[in-house]
Amino acid sequence: MAPVSVVLSNSYEIFDFNSPIKAIEFLEDEDKVKVAVVFQGREMAYMESGKTILDKFVEAVGDVAVIDKPMIQEGRSMMMILAPKK
Repeated sequence: MAPVSVVLSNSYEIFDFNSPIKAIEFLEDEDKVKVAVVFQGREMAYMESGKTILDKFVEAVGDVAVIDKPMIQEGRSMMMILAPKK
């Protein structure tokens, strides 16, 4: 089964917790979650902020998830796959 996707933008803010809450729901249902940060235009110059966003996302869901596939960059996106803790 393919992982459920959660897509964030480079302008993701700490107070926007709708995405981590939704991911937690999927993880509690034993689904894997693919988290991606999509960069548009000149945002490609700020790839480090995407890594920071993914790190903060992992901290937010850390109680119910483990990193299944570490961060990788694919074109204009940076992604990782999270799996539910056993």
